Amino acid sequence: MEKLFLIIILSLIFIILLYPFLFKFIVLKIFKIYGLRVEFKKLGFFHPFRFYAENLIINYFKSENYDTFSFQCEKIFFLVRFLPLLWGKIKIKKIYIKNPYLFYENKMNSFLKIQLLPSPNRVFFENIIIFQGKIKFIDYVLPGPYQLLMEGINLYGAQMDLSFPVSILFFIKRGKARLGRGKIKSRNHYIKKKPLRGNLIFHKIKWMDVMGITIPLMEITFDMEIEFEHLKNQTNVSGKIFILNNIEKKNGGIGFSFPIIWSQYRLPMDLGIQKLIEKIFETIQPSLIEKGLILIGKEFFDKFRKTPYEFE
Repeated sequence: MEKLFLIIILSLIFIILLYPFLFKFIVLKIFKIYGLRVEFKKLGFFHPFRFYAENLIINYFKSENYDTFSFQCEKIFFLVRFLPLLWGKIKIKKIYIKNPYLFYENKMNSFLKIQLLPSPNRVFFENIIIFQGKIKFIDYVLPGPYQLLMEGINLYGAQMDLSFPVSILFFIKRGKARLGRGKIKSRNHYIKKKPLRGNLIFHKIKWMDVMGITIPLMEITFDMEIEFEHLKNQTNVSGKIFILNNIEKKNGGIGFSFPIIWSQYRLPMDLGIQKLIEKIFETIQPSLIEKGLILIGKEFFDKFRKTPYEFE
């Protein structure tokens, strides 16, 4: 019995010591078969639960009909928690990414990708720190094609359940980013490491930057202030939209409110954001002066939003 125990311990030590080389020279070669190419400096996995790399480059290309993406960053570090693995769960923590850039091309019906998302609490990221990130997203499914560029992404203490990618917007200790010439800020208040409530602020954002299409009417600029409260399995949202005129003075604001029932948001990021915009338009209460501008925005949104039947 003691010999068996010793053999197991020695085997684990052997695997841990060899893991960086097994990952780099065997696992990464298997990835290439499926269109995923990964390159980096340093060891990568020091052991199965700790990863550190510099000049990381990840490219995915399977065929012209599939989504493709390219990701690169100057530095990346994360830890994998051991105990959740015993229960078939993946929990990654203390994620630090410096100067990341993600270029993503969407070519597939996003509704077909819902089935690829894991079940709730199966894959979870916690304490994400991102320094000076940038995302460029092109969606060939939508006319145009739709393009979105977000820069200056700085996040501290973010968390995300991969089942609900859009949840990251509402679970950030503090963060900011640029969308066009506008700015986005997010913050959460915590009690005993548990998020209680927070706010999300959009400042001087153009409809054109959100909609991803160049139309004169979409030059309208707005501010949006959102407050939210986290409850069990849902987040209650309330906020106001302020249409900005030429001298950039705010009007009284247009109110909206709705609950986010997270079980209904098991969607890819683009569909999750689309659902949030739908909820805002459903519950918004504009005055007579503002109603025309809101209806114009809603009309364009309804025209270009994704549906399950977009390829039929």
